[in-house]
Amino acid sequence: MVGSGSGGRSDVSRVSERFSMSDMDAGGKPAPKNAVEMTQEAAEALCIRQESGWTGHFTRQQAPGALFANGSRVIKLKTETGDRNPAGTGATVLGSIYHPALGMGYFVEWDDKPRTAVFVVGWKIGRRP
Repeated sequence: MVGSGSGGRSDVSRVSERFSMSDMDAGGKPAPKNAVEMTQEAAEALCIRQESGWTGHFTRQQAPGALFANGSRVIKLKTETGDRNPAGTGATVLGSIYHPALGMGYFVEWDDKPRTAVFVVGWKIGRRP
């Protein structure tokens, strides 16, 4: 259970603040500079888990204020050095989360990576035309 006494903030909001930067990814390779690692407590509060038959952890919950509803078709519009998917790659939204310091983020299934859940920050994607 997440601690109480937070002045009215939700459990998800309190736990989300425990995100910390990570220097390595799960495979021991240097992580991208914008990689975020979270505690087990945060993952549980955000309902992030791995589903049978899927690669990667994700949530099926939809964050309040999400521009793209779960099941929406989106396209990658913007990239950064180190991104694995180029602009123009299509995806389906699986779920979303929000953090005040990081903004809206989405878990997606890229068209070229079926049954693989990937997190992408909201400003990198848009509605598929």
